[in-house]
Amino acid sequence: MDKFKSNFSKLLKDFLSIRAVSVGEATYKTDLKNLHLFDEYFYEKKEGKSLFDHDSIIEWQLSLQKERGIDSKIHTVRLFLQYYSTVLNENVYVPNNKRHNHEFVPYIFSDEEFKKIIEFTDNYDKQKNFENSMILRLLYGSGLRINETLSLKMENFLIESGTLFLKDTKFKKERLVPMHSSLSSILESYCYRRNLIGKQDAYIFQAENKTGHVTRESVYSVFKKALKYSGIQLESKRQFERGPCFHSLRHVFTMKSCNKLEEQGLSIYDSIPYISFYLGHDSIFETEKYLNYGSEMFPLELQKFESQSSSLYPEAKDDI
Repeated sequence: MDKFKSNFSKLLKDFLSIRAVSVGEATYKTDLKNLHLFDEYFYEKKEGKSLFDHDSIIEWQLSLQKERGIDSKIHTVRLFLQYYSTVLNENVYVPNNKRHNHEFVPYIFSDEEFKKIIEFTDNYDKQKNFENSMILRLLYGSGLRINETLSLKMENFLIESGTLFLKDTKFKKERLVPMHSSLSSILESYCYRRNLIGKQDAYIFQAENKTGHVTRESVYSVFKKALKYSGIQLESKRQFERGPCFHSLRHVFTMKSCNKLEEQGLSIYDSIPYISFYLGHDSIFETEKYLNYGSEMFPLELQKFESQSSSLYPEAKDDI
């Protein structure tokens, strides 16, 4: 980070210091490489203090046309410019991130739909000690990824504190996941019924042969039946819209968490860093996208978020 040459080098270093503790090593190295190129470009241009207006950023983007990894470079610079604008309270031109144009929009379950899903799985699972119901409750109530949930061992469940300790998750991160007391109590009861207490190396959701954990496919087969019972269509409704799936429950958890914190007096913008860390996201902007995705099911929350974030992260008005 000591090789930056432009007159905004200090802000680049400060931004990368934040990224160093909030993203994985591979992402950080990509950011560092991309920002070195960005720094070099403006250093060679010998621009004045007002660097990041519309024309200068468009010119920089055009200079990338023959390079590889254009989307990655734009994404990194976009994050930096948002940071730059916030710290200096200056209006800058934030380029459109093209890769967001084709991201899938998740299905957002309503409260009533999830109640029906649990109603079905509770009845279906009576002979299996409510295994699938417990998995879905964890996805919905703690925002875990499906692979994180299925990989849980008893050593990961800190019963006394009602916390999950996740190791080697996506982006090679470790994190603590505090659970609501009701969810922790249900999980503890499940473990007692399965005779898992004290068996630290045992998977919480054991396969029948007890040598591994249940598969994603086996849980999904039950989940599909629950969706049908609940009257939820599996097919996507619009282009780029993802149908109902396990990850949809993670999106619902994010929306509800923001809403709950806002009711307790913490603004949606201020709550995002906490939720991002809780979810194990690579950056707070991944969490921000979860809010935007929920616009149809949670319009009030989205309106609050946009009103608070628009001045902090000004968006580009012109597409490239």
